[in-house]
Amino acid sequence: MSYPLHPLIIDAGARYGLHPSWQELKDLCEFHLFDIDQAECERLQNKYKNHENIKIHHLGLSRNKEIHEYNEFSHKALNSLFEVQQDSISKIDHMTVEFEVRERHSIKLDTVDNVFKEEKAQFLKLDVEGSELDVLCGAEKQLKNNILGVRSEVSFRRVFKNAPMFADINDYLSSYGFELVNLEYDGKGIACSPYTLNDKYGYLVSTDGIWIKDPEIIFAEKNLNLLAQNIIYLSVFLFQNKATDVAFQFLIKGLEKGINFSLYQDNPLFRYLERKALILLKELSYSPQFSYEQLDEMCIKIFGYHFPKAHMFYEKMDTL
Repeated sequence: MSYPLHPLIIDAGARYGLHPSWQELKDLCEFHLFDIDQAECERLQNKYKNHENIKIHHLGLSRNKEIHEYNEFSHKALNSLFEVQQDSISKIDHMTVEFEVRERHSIKLDTVDNVFKEEKAQFLKLDVEGSELDVLCGAEKQLKNNILGVRSEVSFRRVFKNAPMFADINDYLSSYGFELVNLEYDGKGIACSPYTLNDKYGYLVSTDGIWIKDPEIIFAEKNLNLLAQNIIYLSVFLFQNKATDVAFQFLIKGLEKGINFSLYQDNPLFRYLERKALILLKELSYSPQFSYEQLDEMCIKIFGYHFPKAHMFYEKMDTL
């Protein structure tokens, strides 16, 4: 017996649709996209009208169920329940323009735990312009019992009045057993002048942080089928968020626990993971730090076959 593989992803602040890190999986997961802008929700409903697994909610997520006002800014992707910290954004010209208030609207808010009382969510993505901690506070049960990974925008400069900063988000998630894996920051901040090289410049205002449940908590699970499911989910999430080494750490430890991943070889999500893993192994095969024998051994352990050489690699890709 193996568990079905169809994770549930909650996306709070879903303007433009699925986040790029989930685009390749749009047919393999159940997505719930939330946004406070009614026009954007209508646009997304039309965009995904042929995808029954992608549901659009014109609703704000927060720590309480209530009606709240929000600011519609000149740049609508910045719409927020919070007021702008003017002395912070005034130092950066384009931010002053983008944060100009156009209108104020009312929006219904509810909590993750209320909306998903009967369902188990595996992943949570947050991009809600200052409300990230509020959403997390309304997701206590899901964070404690179900959620495996979180991707959240975090701030290092106070753009919104009284909004949480990176340390607040990190501390809260840590209290529920989550560990920070990485920040999606490439050194390019808000530029202040053209006099810089291209590798690193400007102010770091915000970026996305990636957290996963502490591996000790994950591997405390006694049910091997459920453990295998969680490892596969986390490995996919980690591959999508540039943490392939951590993904392989989970897969290897899963093997040590006695998991037989071949039970999942017919599942589309596992085949996706298999494809991503083989592409990585192929790239590593050109590195002097790995021998073919090492990669072959890993491929056999996880997927049950020899690492495909030369033309056989590309033929294998056609089957996944």
